[in-house]
Amino acid sequence: VLDPVGMKARLEEKSIKNFLKVIRMSLSKSGLTEEELDYLGILHMKKSAHHYVLKELGLSEQQSIYLENYGHIGQIDQILSLELALQQGRIKDGDNV
Repeated sequence: VLDPVGMKARLEEKSIKNFLKVIRMSLSKSGLTEEELDYLGILHMKKSAHHYVLKELGLSEQQSIYLENYGHIGQIDQILSLELALQQGRIKDGDNV
């Protein structure tokens, strides 16, 4: 890669847009709106990106967990997020996750 900094910036811009697109499409296919989303278990990313996704979806920091004590573990980031949220009482029966 001749321009790693530029490549990272371009990749981040595309990634965030696609994360939001997939989340919104999933909600739509489930017959839900963003306002009905109670908790978001998401892939670990840099903190500013995580906060941006929450802000764009109208979610508070209490409606997701940033995995700062774990980092990116791979495809189980979302499972860990859900487990931690259950342990912390951030998810309850009937919530849209």
